[in-house]
Amino acid sequence: MKEKSSKKKTIWLVVSVVVLCILVTSGIYSYTKFLKKSTAELLDAVPADATFVLQINDNEGFVKSIAPCMAYLEDFFSLDALPGFEYFIDITRRNMQNDESLVISGHTDENGKQAVLLSMKMDELAYKHLIKELSVNMKDYSTFAGQKIYNVDTHYKNFKFTYHNGLFSACSSQQVLEAAIKCLANEKCIAAQPDFKRLQEVIYKNTKQNWLILQQQPFMESHLAMMAEYYQLPFQSWMNRSKWSAYQIQLTESEMILSGYSFTDADELSQSMETQGGGETHFPAQYIPANITNYCSINFTDDHVYASQRQMADSVRLQFLKLHAQSIQLFSWKPDSCNVEFAIVQCNDTLEHALDFLPDSLYADSITYYKRLPIYRSGIPRFAEALPMPTAAEMNYFMINQGYYIFSESLGALKKYIDNCKDGKTLEKNQYYLFSKENLPTEYSYEVFYQNLDHTNSSFFPFRIFAYSFDEKMGDLLPNKIYIKFAVK
Repeated sequence: MKEKSSKKKTIWLVVSVVVLCILVTSGIYSYTKFLKKSTAELLDAVPADATFVLQINDNEGFVKSIAPCMAYLEDFFSLDALPGFEYFIDITRRNMQNDESLVISGHTDENGKQAVLLSMKMDELAYKHLIKELSVNMKDYSTFAGQKIYNVDTHYKNFKFTYHNGLFSACSSQQVLEAAIKCLANEKCIAAQPDFKRLQEVIYKNTKQNWLILQQQPFMESHLAMMAEYYQLPFQSWMNRSKWSAYQIQLTESEMILSGYSFTDADELSQSMETQGGGETHFPAQYIPANITNYCSINFTDDHVYASQRQMADSVRLQFLKLHAQSIQLFSWKPDSCNVEFAIVQCNDTLEHALDFLPDSLYADSITYYKRLPIYRSGIPRFAEALPMPTAAEMNYFMINQGYYIFSESLGALKKYIDNCKDGKTLEKNQYYLFSKENLPTEYSYEVFYQNLDHTNSSFFPFRIFAYSFDEKMGDLLPNKIYIKFAVK
């Protein structure tokens, strides 16, 4: 009898353990399948192919600030759907029990055009009120992945929308809306991307500000065609340097300031920023023409570190180190119809030092005088390899001016440069340059400035000025600030 009793206890124990395992497994599955999804975060419904994301934590403040410059941003971010989104928000505002934060993201639709997706947290009471106010026929819907998708015509646009896992999502494209629904099931959202998670930590630390998040490569690729050709190479370099960027947004009637961080790969330029702080900046605005198309400027505390992290020939590196450089500016200028590249290097400018950079055989024609200023033929072949941004120009000639070496590709270019400086037409008198300097950090590692000289939207977005500044790297995050002055329409 005791043996039978013992066997029964063993059987019941095994059965109990099996049942307990089943219950625990079912509980975990149910939590993952239902409870966890019902508390989904807004970014969980944003497909990973988003070119940009607006994380709006203060919608009222965002709408007020964006209104004066909406005409500029509407085309650039395809925000023509924004009034329709605000219509949905206004209807539900009185019935909202959760916070009113929302996410707006840009995606490529089934026709190859950009469509904008809205996602916001919403409880069932607010959703039912929205359905009622929109006069939607509850029986007229399509289904996708078990979710109902409704169609509604507003005064602004036709939208498809759905209510899934505590989120309301709307878009003009059904394909994009379906991708948002799939996000919660297969985790192919931006929040699940390894490169994005680092930025997400920064965003969640400040939930009072509105954020603009860019996936830089697809975002820039979709806009490069709007640029004049001579702007494209520098922007391609910037586009490939960072995968994701997140910026706090400040908007005025004619300006936009973005302050935030970029997640970067370990390329040459970002490595040099990681090892060298901005410190005191050296920028010779008095020696740069006012009507340049763009410049980039890099400051460094150790020229050996900079040279070691650039891909240049050993002969170029040895010559570059002789300069004892503290800063480099590379700028593009169109004195006539052709765009010409120049480089300015702050360094030792004694005549004895300059002899190191002349050709090995100093011929009579190695020095040309123009308006009493000597122009030298450079003895540094392939010097462009040492510059902070890609350029196809050969820096064949240079002149010296009070601690700066000014390089360019031809004698004619440097002669026109001298004429311009003597006429006083320099960057320090350019009001648009001064606008950008007032809104960018006074200390930086790397700064870029672009100006749209023809004042039209066709060659360089709707911008009059686009400038940005990078600071010393913080691990894999690069602090940076962007200043934009819109062109007057």
